[in-house]
Amino acid sequence: MLGRFVLLIAAASVISVSSGCGASTATAGPGASDAGGSSSGDGAALHDAGSSPADGGGPSGDSGSTSDAGATSDANAGACALDTSKGSFTFHVHNGGTRSLTLGLGCGRSLPIQIQTATGELPAGPGPEDTCEFTCDDVYAGHSQPGACSDCGPGVASALGPGATVDVTWDRRAYTERAVDLACTTGTGSCAWGASVAPAASQAGVLSVCTSSTGFPGSCTTSDTVAFTVDTTKSEATIQVP
Repeated sequence: MLGRFVLLIAAASVISVSSGCGASTATAGPGASDAGGSSSGDGAALHDAGSSPADGGGPSGDSGSTSDAGATSDANAGACALDTSKGSFTFHVHNGGTRSLTLGLGCGRSLPIQIQTATGELPAGPGPEDTCEFTCDDVYAGHSQPGACSDCGPGVASALGPGATVDVTWDRRAYTERAVDLACTTGTGSCAWGASVAPAASQAGVLSVCTSSTGFPGSCTTSDTVAFTVDTTKSEATIQVP
């Protein structure tokens, strides 16, 4: 995805490729740490440093009220709370056909999977919901500033040749774009908010595979979709691509 920007703070996925029929083995993905960002409590801690006393400057002296300041702190803590990852799940994407396919990963945090939720199909990674592919975990923990990303170059992709299997690690969250809360961080803009998806015996979703691509690995010229249903009460499942 030429022109798309990202500062790879943490990897949304660990992509590994095992091959059959003589296909080569490769590894692709941004790698640092958990894709969706699993900072537990960082948002609440960050807000405490930036909270301001209530009733500031009031002539009655209420600005020094301990109870008012505590109420403000508690309110900010609620606004900055994150729905952190509850663990990981591995999709084994297997190419059972004869086509040479590719999984486009954007700048590394755009998983090629949509998850069916109560509000519709949502991306399994932050990439589609934020230009920089930043999660709100990244931003609220102070690791990133909204919109402050650098050029990731041509992007990232994983080859999925005939007989090959690519593992895509999911943090069990579905993502939507959300404006950052100024009580939680400095700067303005948006980030990709991750919401936990409860394990289900029949979790529906859609996988996108590139059937042809431009000269940029992270993007697709044409693609096919593969609907799937997997058991996410377990830790892994296979998606068969014909």
